[in-house]
Amino acid sequence: MIKVCVLKGGLSSEREISLMSAGKVEAALKEKGYTVFGHDYQNDADLLRFLKDENIDVVFNALHGGDGEDGHISECLKNNNILYTYSDQAACAIAMDKEKTKSIAQKNGIAVPGGYQIENPNKIETLPYYPMVIKPVDEGSSVGIYIVKSEKEWKDVKAKLDPSWHWMIEEYIPGRELTTTVLFDKALTVTDLVPSVEFYDYKAKYTDGMTAHTIPADIPKDIFEKCLAWSLNIHKALGCRQVSRSDFRYDPKTNTLAFLEVNTHPGMTDLSLVPEQYVHVTGKTYADLCDELVKDALK
Repeated sequence: MIKVCVLKGGLSSEREISLMSAGKVEAALKEKGYTVFGHDYQNDADLLRFLKDENIDVVFNALHGGDGEDGHISECLKNNNILYTYSDQAACAIAMDKEKTKSIAQKNGIAVPGGYQIENPNKIETLPYYPMVIKPVDEGSSVGIYIVKSEKEWKDVKAKLDPSWHWMIEEYIPGRELTTTVLFDKALTVTDLVPSVEFYDYKAKYTDGMTAHTIPADIPKDIFEKCLAWSLNIHKALGCRQVSRSDFRYDPKTNTLAFLEVNTHPGMTDLSLVPEQYVHVTGKTYADLCDELVKDALK
C-alpha cells in the first residue's frame, strides 16, 4: 500500500489554512485507500528523518506560505530523491515573488496593474494617488493587503506595516475578482468572487458565507477566454507543475482585465477554489482530485 505524508502546518502566517487544507487532504487520501501520515513541518532535519523512518513513498505538500510555498521544501525533497506534489523550486520561488511574477507576465503579453516595490513604508509620506493597494511582495491568502483611499488612511495603514517585510504599492483596479485553475496544463474555468465586504481578504476567503462564488463567471466571452489563456500562459512561463491558480481583477466599465498573481500551492479547504472548479468541470470528487495529484507525483 502506498504511503503518503501530508505536509502541513509550518511556521508561516498561513499555518491555520494549511492545517485546514491538510485535514481535508488526509481524509480524502484515506478514502482512496492510501496509508496516510500527517507531519507538522518545523525543520528539514525532522522532516527527512520522519520520511525515512516511516518509509514514505510520496509527499503531499499542503503547506501554505513560507518555506512550504517558496520552493524551499520542493528543493529539499528533490535533493533527497523524494517524490512530491505541486511545482518545483524555481516555479514556486518566482510565483511567491509578486513583482517577479508580474514582470514575467508582462513579457508574455499579460496585462498587470501598475506598481512598484518599496523599501520602507514608514519613509513614504504620501502615495502617488488614491486609491492604491499596499501588499507584501511574498505573502499569500491576502495576508497584509490594504486598500488605501486617502492620505489619512495611508498614515493609519503604514503604522501597521512591518518594516522587515517586503512591500509593494500597486494600482487599484475597480470591479470584480476572478480566478482560474490550471490542472495538468489545462485551464478549467473562471469563478467570479463576490465578497460581502469591500475586498476579498483573508476573512472573506475562509469564512463560510462571506463570499459568493459564481461558476462559471457571468462575464463577456472575450474576458472569460482571456482568463483561461493568461492562466495557462503564466503557468507554463513559470514552469508550474500539476496545478496553479491565477487571480485577476476585471473592470466591467472599461471591459479590461488585469492579472494579479499565481498561486502554486492553492488552498484545499471546504471553501477553496481549485477543488470547487475541479468538481464543477469534471463531475468528479474532491477525493478524486487528491488521488490524481498523488498518482501524477508518483510518476
